[in-house]
Amino acid sequence: PPDQRPRSDPTIQKIISLGVLSRFGDAHHAAHCPDAAHDAWQRALDILTQLDHPYANQIRGKLALHGDRPEISDKERGRGRYELDV
Repeated sequence: PPDQRPRSDPTIQKIISLGVLSRFGDAHHAAHCPDAAHDAWQRALDILTQLDHPYANQIRGKLALHGDRPEISDKERGRGRYELDV
């Protein structure tokens, strides 16, 4: 019989990954592990940027609070300010 499992959608996989990475960053931040938090948030930001997702501004805000100023594309600049939901 043919494989009945649903095919994996790469976009859905990315969305799941970025959620996990964002929470990992939050957990590392709470555990006073800033380097690990930065790495997780940066990886989440990379995915969000690929997806052109507006939540990227929240992750940029988290990175900015820790001294990192990730670059904002011209397209994203039109979406508004950083949202610092930490």
